[in-house]
Amino acid sequence: MGTGFTPAAIKLESENPCYICVIGGPGSGKTTQSRFIYELFDFVHISTGQILRQAVAAQKLSNWENVQKRMNEGKSIDSDIVLKLLRDAIDRQKEKHIVMDGFPINEENFEAWNMNIKEKLDAIFYFEITEDEMKKRLLKRNERDDDNEISVRERIRTFNYETKPLIEYFRNKGKVTIFDGMKTKEELNAELKAEIMKRKLYK
Repeated sequence: MGTGFTPAAIKLESENPCYICVIGGPGSGKTTQSRFIYELFDFVHISTGQILRQAVAAQKLSNWENVQKRMNEGKSIDSDIVLKLLRDAIDRQKEKHIVMDGFPINEENFEAWNMNIKEKLDAIFYFEITEDEMKKRLLKRNERDDDNEISVRERIRTFNYETKPLIEYFRNKGKVTIFDGMKTKEELNAELKAEIMKRKLYK
């Protein structure tokens, strides 16, 4: 990955579960940094976007066409659907040391987690970038069906109206660590590693 770190993955020793949430606006580098965590610290990586796309592709959801439409339009998905898929993904893991990529994205997600899964979220890492940078990165990568100008605008709108209030809630509770997502991947890798080591989240 070119992270600049060569040691083998740091093995998790605790039997207690550990959940790290990585959140941010579209194109903020959530998946890149989530992969860094699971590779270096031996976490399981669960991307809510990926499990939703896989469920849609396999037509596992009774309303998969509506879910696909909402995703392509850059809109959020009902928390009941997200939590069911997330719970299924977590239950399949023997080791419950998990980095959740793109969860929670709104207060409804967070409330549903607390009501249904009831595990403590050990860390919430927020990668902050400007709206102009979000647009630039998404339109440049053009990797998915929703990497188009109309969908990107809606995804940013959804982030502003749904995720930002959640981030502010976490900020007021002192539960979020904010990273400057405008920095290079290598700089962020170093800061993320230092934060995890300092808080001993790998134990």
